[in-house]
Amino acid sequence: MGRYSLPPAAAHFQVYVHLRSLDPARDRDRGYTLTWTPALFEGGMLLRLWGRTGDPKHTRVDYYPDRADAQAHVEALLRRRRMERTRATRA
Repeated sequence: MGRYSLPPAAAHFQVYVHLRSLDPARDRDRGYTLTWTPALFEGGMLLRLWGRTGDPKHTRVDYYPDRADAQAHVEALLRRRRMERTRATRA
């Protein structure tokens, strides 16, 4: 695995994946959840929720014709989150 590589299970989740950033010394307790949901007629929705634990979450919904089209986007999102986490721990 490379410096910013992800475990295969995280990038190829079936229903949802929840990431948590916890650092009591910096008063950091944040969550990031990706959920794949089939749409009513065709395709599916990628629901993203993020924010401090216990606070109202920020929400974004993206629509895709199928899961395969969403996969590259999911991998890029997880890779970016991992890089942000690594940068934060070095600061």
